[in-house]
Amino acid sequence: MYRQPVATPPTAIQILLPRPVIHSNPYRPISVILFVDSQSMGGNKHGYTIRSKAICAQVVAAYSHCPRKAFLLHCTQERGIPHEYLDMLEECTNVSRTRYLAVLRQRSTQIHSYGDSDLSSGIDVLTEANLQAGDLEAYCDVLTTVGSTRRGKRNSAAYEPTITLGTSGVQKDHVLALAFAGYALGQVQGTIPTVGHLVTASGECRRIDLQPHYKTVKSIIARLRDWSTNSSVQPPPVVLNKHCPYCPF
Repeated sequence: MYRQPVATPPTAIQILLPRPVIHSNPYRPISVILFVDSQSMGGNKHGYTIRSKAICAQVVAAYSHCPRKAFLLHCTQERGIPHEYLDMLEECTNVSRTRYLAVLRQRSTQIHSYGDSDLSSGIDVLTEANLQAGDLEAYCDVLTTVGSTRRGKRNSAAYEPTITLGTSGVQKDHVLALAFAGYALGQVQGTIPTVGHLVTASGECRRIDLQPHYKTVKSIIARLRDWSTNSSVQPPPVVLNKHCPYCPF
């Protein structure tokens, strides 16, 4: 008797997560199922294909909440189910950024987009800067000059990072993201800034001492790099905390 061949189904890995106590969407799944094609499972024994990606502030901040979240963002293609609160927060951040940049353009005559002028220009204010230093990628809404340092035979301005927020308060992950941006900026300009600024949704500009946070940033970067080069790495365990209700995973 002839039997039609049946395709081999993908392997299913189910990760059970506890149900949040408070959640605006009661229909959100409480488990994440990762389907991995067994024929193309070229990664590790857990079924994850470790992908080498640029290290960004989002992953560094995620690590401060839960190393597993950072692992999924940095080493896999999983993005989970975005929470509506995070979408709303992104919209608030965009509004805050637009407002702050408009104020700067009214106050400063020497202001240019980072794409138009590099760090050696000495322009007072550079906006919307996408920085890249090796495997590090960081975004700063504003870079502001703080003086000049001598490199070789010419003077070049040193810059400090500024990031706008969609919240009225400053959280730990905001500070860590700013410190990461400062560290990446330091790799580009050759001088690590000691201070950065966070602009809240209410327009308040807070001065942040970055030096105490660089040690944490460098340790997280080292861990992320280790994950990228170790094909047999095991995903970290889930760390339950107040951010779990908003986690896409």
